[in-house]
Amino acid sequence: MANLRDVYHKDANRFDQRPDSYWVATTTPLEFPTLSENIEADVAIIGGGIAGLLAALRLTKEFGKSVVLMEAGSIGWGASGRAGGFNSGMASTFSIEGLCEKFGLDAARAFAAEQDRATELVYETAEAEQIEIDAAGSGVFVSAMSARAARHLQEEVQIYQDTIGKKVEYLSKAEFHDRVHGGEFVWGGLHIPGGSGIHPLKYTLGIAKAAKQYGARIFANSRVTDWMKTGDKHILMSRQGKVSASKVIVATNAYSSDKLIPKLDRRMLPVISSIIVTRQLDQIELERAGYSNHTPVYTSKNRLLYYRLLPDNRFLIGGRGDTIGSAEAGARKALWLEREIKSLFPAWQEVEISHNWSGLVCMTRRGVPAVGCVPEDASIGYAFGCHGSGLNNATWMGYELARIMASKDPAQAAQKLPQIVRMLPPRFLGPRRTILNVALMAYSAIDAWNNRPT
Repeated sequence: MANLRDVYHKDANRFDQRPDSYWVATTTPLEFPTLSENIEADVAIIGGGIAGLLAALRLTKEFGKSVVLMEAGSIGWGASGRAGGFNSGMASTFSIEGLCEKFGLDAARAFAAEQDRATELVYETAEAEQIEIDAAGSGVFVSAMSARAARHLQEEVQIYQDTIGKKVEYLSKAEFHDRVHGGEFVWGGLHIPGGSGIHPLKYTLGIAKAAKQYGARIFANSRVTDWMKTGDKHILMSRQGKVSASKVIVATNAYSSDKLIPKLDRRMLPVISSIIVTRQLDQIELERAGYSNHTPVYTSKNRLLYYRLLPDNRFLIGGRGDTIGSAEAGARKALWLEREIKSLFPAWQEVEISHNWSGLVCMTRRGVPAVGCVPEDASIGYAFGCHGSGLNNATWMGYELARIMASKDPAQAAQKLPQIVRMLPPRFLGPRRTILNVALMAYSAIDAWNNRPT
């Protein structure tokens, strides 16, 4: 199956290569076999990231189902092992006010409540399965990149309270400098409670280990090359084996393959996110930048930039990547991020970069996730569209998909999901790389307007 052939260079889907990430360097790997036989299961899962693994864990542990999971690369190869490690955020392209305008107040509130639940579910899962996730910080900060942006964030405090009943705190420029970090580029900010930074790959592999202990059969380097249905059985084939199952969960998110399921084709837009990590910073270097907090930070820009101080005092920064996907384009983006660090924190001009990598974030035309069953065949469950908030949402989607696919009537069980996520999003029409380039140019223009001098 060709992976999103109209979007990125083949380097973006090198399943035989692990990324040169800080997460890989600080995690003890778990090895799983390649599928090399013909086996049967109640449920087959495509995708060895958080969503697929969490579904496997719950299906085996709570519902007693036999499960086979097939991953094209190593377990955690995709976004789950490449993320910035932010267990926070709303999986949407809309602001809180925008969600209410688009979907209605009640639907927006129900969705927001599940987003908070998703964040807590990460900690509940880690505690229940005794997974060390290196949690750091409390909640998330949003930094205003201009005086105009600061005024807008100040207005959002009341919007959060009036719409979804969430108490957020506004910080003046001086308060932000005192509690988070210095820098003339910050004009104030918000503190949104709930969540923290975590180690995404330790979390992912911890779920895999637990799922295996409860009986899930997990296969790495076992890409699904073909899929057919005979009677009430789905047959998933890899190069060396095949799986027969009554139900299938597709949990590949932005790494989905074109034509794997025609009903899901072209309903997702993969967007590259690039990340770099510095060497360990000493106390003097932190003090020079006024950096004193391990809580994750997003900037107010539409063309996203995010960063956090890791538990060992390395600095991680990430943002929207290139639109090519080649190794060369990724290297250029890493250099851009390095320049961003030196621009934002002049005291760190001589700080070396130890790791750089990139991965794919999944967007939808509806601007929210899609979770449920294929309308024409409820024996197929799907989950995609985390919009950059993958750790909490992939956990929640996997948890919910296990409940849905364990039921006798998956379509009916899916009706308990928030209304916002139940509908399949419209397809992207036309070349998706062109769509992406246009969107990024629009975001840049909006940022320039919003951050113009007062």
